[in-house]
Amino acid sequence: MKTCETCSHWERWNKDEYEFKVGMGECMMVVLWWDASEWDGDKNGYNRIISPKYKDQKAFTQDGSDYSAALYTRKDFGCVEHKEKNT
Repeated sequence: MKTCETCSHWERWNKDEYEFKVGMGECMMVVLWWDASEWDGDKNGYNRIISPKYKDQKAFTQDGSDYSAALYTRKDFGCVEHKEKNT
């Protein structure tokens, strides 16, 4: 399986602290659920559905506040959304 290290969607962290030296980075392909969804029009207003713009999106992130979230991975994480970097 292709891994994050060779994926164009992945940005490796460049920090000096130990936890950043183990090949960690962030997947930029994954989007915040709140940004990729909308209310479904139900009169109760509790259901969110994927917005048409994100209809083919396979992964989302969410935190408790719907403000910010990210998918952090190691460089050897494998993914079906892999897109080879242009070298």
